[in-house]
Amino acid sequence: MVIDNLVFPPTLESLKYNLELPRVQYGYLILFGKRYLGEDFEMPRNIDDVGKIEFPFKIEDLVMPMDKFVEMLDNLDIDHCVLFAMDEETNTGKPVLNDHIAGLVREYPDKFKGFGGADPHKGKKAVEQVQKAYDDGLIGIAMRPFIHNIYSSSKKYYPIYSKCDELDMIVWLHTSMSWSHIRRMDLGRPLYLDRVCLDFPELRFIAGHGGWPWVTELMGVLWRRPNVYTDITTMNPRYIGMPGTGWEPLITYGNSLFQDRVLFGTSWPLMPFELCIEEVKKLPLKDSVKEKWLHKNSERLFGF
Repeated sequence: MVIDNLVFPPTLESLKYNLELPRVQYGYLILFGKRYLGEDFEMPRNIDDVGKIEFPFKIEDLVMPMDKFVEMLDNLDIDHCVLFAMDEETNTGKPVLNDHIAGLVREYPDKFKGFGGADPHKGKKAVEQVQKAYDDGLIGIAMRPFIHNIYSSSKKYYPIYSKCDELDMIVWLHTSMSWSHIRRMDLGRPLYLDRVCLDFPELRFIAGHGGWPWVTELMGVLWRRPNVYTDITTMNPRYIGMPGTGWEPLITYGNSLFQDRVLFGTSWPLMPFELCIEEVKKLPLKDSVKEKWLHKNSERLFGF
């Protein structure tokens, strides 16, 4: 059994959101360029030149009917997924897909749960959006401080946190470095999430992407804050088990003290399901802990 904590559905709306990169995400081709543009791809010296690159495929050709997607998940023994939307409209101009994700969750309630987005720069409208997401059946709000260009501890987020706290929704935050060439690297440091927990001690947070390269710092946050979880999305889990990569604290504490607070995820289609599942199974973890990472922790947190 597997539960994927972070998936973008293969609909045209979601694929366009994730594959049509705004300038703030041009640097992500450092990570994914060869996968999507071929092994001969070389990152331009001037990262802004990414905007001139023509993709060798049409996004429309990647669209998959949801029934076929569910069938694919079943064949991979992926029992459930959490579908994600973001609201980064102020910074990127991209449309908000909360209603789209809520519709997919209603259509496949036994397979999916969903997170919506909220834009801290929208003020009261963001709080209303959180309420609507809740009313529409979504269970959490996902936000990326590096795109919003503020720290997770910014008071601009506080009305959103407060509403999520009131509604008992979960907050997912990008908590790792980003590859944006126009943003400060430390916008994703776990330290700022710890400050938020001082004011919201019961609000459940997922520190997305495992905190790298501040993994030890994130372990400190988890130790101090029992309401904080983390996930291993958007990476090849093989590196988590590789000495010298900086992931050693997650293996040590994720196999013991925090074995109940690490969640499996892929950020599919950015990372392939099969690869990530198989690499988790190879990690130097107790078999009982692998089951927790792969599905039991998500079952408990998300209520599957």
